[in-house]
Amino acid sequence: MSHPFRIAQGDVTLHANFTEPAFASLRDVTPLFKALFERLNRFGLRLSDVKLEKGDGSLGEANVFCSLYHLSTTVRVRLDAVEIACYDTVRFNQQQFVDIARSSLEAVSRTLTNNPYKTYAVTANLHGAVEGMTTQDFLARTAGKGPTNLGPLLASGAVFYYGAEAERLTSFLNVDLSGAKAGAVYVRTHIVFDAAKASLNDLPTLTENYLRTAFESLELDWPVLPPT
Repeated sequence: MSHPFRIAQGDVTLHANFTEPAFASLRDVTPLFKALFERLNRFGLRLSDVKLEKGDGSLGEANVFCSLYHLSTTVRVRLDAVEIACYDTVRFNQQQFVDIARSSLEAVSRTLTNNPYKTYAVTANLHGAVEGMTTQDFLARTAGKGPTNLGPLLASGAVFYYGAEAERLTSFLNVDLSGAKAGAVYVRTHIVFDAAKASLNDLPTLTENYLRTAFESLELDWPVLPPT
């Protein structure tokens, strides 16, 4: 029997990792600024929302940062990857996030033409309630009851790791007691796709299919975002 999963809090992040560090972008970041602004302006990006961040001065911290705070989304272009994050799934619009991600990755790839993407890594962290079951019962069913002689058991948790299959290089599924929302279930999924096998156009469907399958394997209904 499948149970509805009601999201209370969550975030989604996409990392598009380059084949090699984009050192050439440091010589002149103007083309990258221009490409990102032209593609993200339709989502409300302003010049004041774009900046070059140097962090602690290391190459690993340097990035071009675009903030779409009104859409709960940020875009960072680092030397080794593009990071697109939606940090509030309660306000999350799935198609809008897909459009922002595709526009950002296309802008970067057209600017850094000699440095294709190697992998796409998608991470979703979702906290919510399972209708029809207590959190403890759901976790016990999924992850087991654990040792009984160590004190009062509050809840259990588990991580399941999976190897390469089709377009995926690796993935894992984590089910645990939420540390962000009292009494909630925490479901974390992480998927790494081979960019040579998963096109940018196919990535949204591949990701949703995997997430849907993951939730169904837990006997949970795939939650429609934003939640109603």
